[in-house]
Amino acid sequence: MIILDLAKRLKEGEYKEVPTNELVGVLRDGFEMIAKMAVEKGSEFTLNIPRFGTFRVKKNEARVGYNPQKKEKMNIPEKLVFKLKTSYQLRQALIAISGGKKSKTKPGKKK
Repeated sequence: MIILDLAKRLKEGEYKEVPTNELVGVLRDGFEMIAKMAVEKGSEFTLNIPRFGTFRVKKNEARVGYNPQKKEKMNIPEKLVFKLKTSYQLRQALIAISGGKKSKTKPGKKK
């Protein structure tokens, strides 16, 4: 559970005196508020967190897809999806953690 993990990290830092369950409640309420704002604003929603990245809601248009098991075309309806564009600082930190190696975006299949 990521909210509990965040609360434990906060408790290790400046929030030692605050009970863990109160930190969890504040974090949960914050994430719920962000989710409600995203739903209300739809594709116009953006949330920038410095040194982390920008969350935004993107509208995927309706399209025609292909089901390989049934070998037939199918209509895929439009939908809103939540995207994260990571900041430069976060990308650099992740590269440093991985030993300076950039990960492949789409690894190829081994034959």
